[in-house]
Amino acid sequence: MSPRWTTRLDARLGPRGLQLELASRLPWDQRAPLWQRAWPGPIARDQAADALASALADVLVEFRRTDRRLPATLGIELDDAWVLHALLRGAFDRMGSGAAADAAARFFQQALGSAPADLRLALSPQPDGRSLWASALPEALCGQLGEVARVAGLRLRSLRPAAQHSVAGRTAWPAHGVLALPHAHGLLLALRRGGSWVALANERMALTDAVTRRADALLRFHGVPAANGSADGPREQQRWARVDLQTALPEGWSRVQGRGAAGAPAATARKAR
Repeated sequence: MSPRWTTRLDARLGPRGLQLELASRLPWDQRAPLWQRAWPGPIARDQAADALASALADVLVEFRRTDRRLPATLGIELDDAWVLHALLRGAFDRMGSGAAADAAARFFQQALGSAPADLRLALSPQPDGRSLWASALPEALCGQLGEVARVAGLRLRSLRPAAQHSVAGRTAWPAHGVLALPHAHGLLLALRRGGSWVALANERMALTDAVTRRADALLRFHGVPAANGSADGPREQQRWARVDLQTALPEGWSRVQGRGAAGAPAATARKAR
């Protein structure tokens, strides 16, 4: 079978730069990337489409020289510094997907003062039926990136925030804990309780001991029991961070690699109405 259909191209894009990665789509061949290249930043948001177009042009030249074909599709992951996240609470288990999307659109319209047409939403309903992880991406940027993919001969397979991508594919998360997701301007703390993501906090700080104190305060505030069942017991098994192997972790944190989580369906991106 042609590599055009058995491989996929993924882009990670944000203020700190751009990375393209070629990987196998075959379920029995999920090894390390087949090919990878980075273009360091900084990249301003209004320059992101041009940066992606330039990178794809470079890759096309390189692949032609090495007799390698581009895949048919492109997936794009946006750094969370360019995304607004919210964890909404409500009776989402009684709503259809359209009603939930309308509720999220109203929230972001009030929070940002933006018309719904200016936003693209990524929604991840949680198993508790009361929580909705909602993310707002700039519609203009999404449209520009989609056009860049089309001009390069690629179908845009997905365009989603890094944080939702991170929690959507892991096979198992513990029922309770807090996940630190670094981005270009700090980090996002996502709180998990009873098997659902129920709260978020965006912090303008690096992953240090101060974040440990902030994470523990979140756990206590939301009534998450410690590992031993008490309110103030040890939290070491309840702090996770999605960081690479080169990043040092504060004491009491576990490193999470790969993407995603059981009980957190993959986000569905749609234009706000």
